[in-house]
Amino acid sequence: MADELKKGRVVSVNAAKGLLTIEYVSNGKKTVVGRTGDTLHSKLQTFRPGDEVSFRTRLTDRGDKLAAYDLKFLYNNALHLMIQKARIENRFSGYLKEVEGKFFVKEISNYLFFPLQLSRWEKVPSEKVVNEAVAFKLINLDNPARLSAELFSHAYIASYYEAQKLVASGQAVEAVVERITPHSVYVQLFDGNITAKLGGEELSELNPGDKVQAKITYLSPDKISVEKINEVKKD
Repeated sequence: MADELKKGRVVSVNAAKGLLTIEYVSNGKKTVVGRTGDTLHSKLQTFRPGDEVSFRTRLTDRGDKLAAYDLKFLYNNALHLMIQKARIENRFSGYLKEVEGKFFVKEISNYLFFPLQLSRWEKVPSEKVVNEAVAFKLINLDNPARLSAELFSHAYIASYYEAQKLVASGQAVEAVVERITPHSVYVQLFDGNITAKLGGEELSELNPGDKVQAKITYLSPDKISVEKINEVKKD
């Protein structure tokens, strides 16, 4: 019956075409139903082959096929085993994939897709490495809906490596005030390649375009903290 709650397993996901296929049992027979378009298309990356899901069905606009909607993730045994392994030894092999301008990692044995998470200063992978083998780890293990892949090899922009050198040496960096909000001052470093929130004293006197000497007090692939260390220099 159309529109009643059903349970089935995702057998394929084609994000490029906005198509997800579910296999389920209806009246004692194995049945396959697909879904394309609108709200599901934007959420395809949250579903993977092997996902057990609940859903409802209704006729397509043409009235000749059933389509699934109101999908909800229930569980995925293969995914659960990967998460358990990741808590002990978080290293997997896969292939880098690109779908509609977004990057994913396809795990080599279970064929599960994970969105690739890049740091703020990491270069976007080139076309040359798409479909190449990569080593990755899973992140956001406690939130399966946000589970993502992070590569073990990184290619950062040159400015990030410059920032690392300044942290190691303790040297200052020139910071240009980009914008000022009621609670924060934001500056640009390395010719605008890195933006950071500025800490320190006498920040109320700053204006956009002012240049200050700052010290990087914290640096990671996803966060940077800088602090003003001298007076404003006016052009």
